[in-house]
Amino acid sequence: MHTIILPYFSEAEVDRYERILDHMLTMDAPKCEFEFLLSASPRTEPNDRLMRSASRVAPSRHFHCPSQVFGYPFGATAMFWDSMRHVAQGSEGRNDFALWMESDMCPRLRFHPRSATIKSFA
Repeated sequence: MHTIILPYFSEAEVDRYERILDHMLTMDAPKCEFEFLLSASPRTEPNDRLMRSASRVAPSRHFHCPSQVFGYPFGATAMFWDSMRHVAQGSEGRNDFALWMESDMCPRLRFHPRSATIKSFA
C-alpha cells in the first residue's frame, strides 16, 4: 500500500491539512490503495482531530517522530528520515512508495479557465 506522509508540528498545519482533506473528498476515487501516516513532531502530541479528518479519506495511523532534532532545516529533515524509516519497516519486499506532503506545498487556490475566476479551497 502506498503511504502519504502528513508531517505536522502546529495547529495551523492541522487546519491546512483539514482543508486539503476536505477537498480530497470531492475528487474522484483514487486508482490505487493508499494510507496516511500522520507524523507528529517530537514537540507535538499526535492530533486526534487530524486523525478524524484523514480517516474520512483513507486509512490513517499516527506516528510520533522520535528524533530530538529541532529547528529548520534539521528538524524537518530528521522528521522526514524518521517517517521514511517507519514506512520502510512495514513495506519490505513490496513495490510501494511514500509521498512526503507538507501542508503548505499544496495550492489553496485554483483557477477556473472557463469562468476566468479563482476559487479558494479554504
